[in-house]
Amino acid sequence: MADGPAAERAQSASPAGAGVVCPVNYGAINLAHAGSGSYDSLSEPEQAIAREEWAERATTLRRALDYGAEFTEAGESYSELDENGGLVVHPARG
Repeated sequence: MADGPAAERAQSASPAGAGVVCPVNYGAINLAHAGSGSYDSLSEPEQAIAREEWAERATTLRRALDYGAEFTEAGESYSELDENGGLVVHPARG
């Protein structure tokens, strides 16, 4: 978990911009992600990494959603807005 782009950026960044290296406990970040550890007990740099990784994970999960396909497969009707804000109703099939 704590080995993606957010972790790479944290390794190369310093909080004061003066070459200061902040120790980062990736195990604690992973525990916080898993719900087994406390986010509040993480240091500021660790919290920043955790937040960025959560945001990256949420973006990935949202991109994978396809409610239209799920409703169609279930034979349900559904509605959505088009690019202009107009209502588009997809009737149930099957």
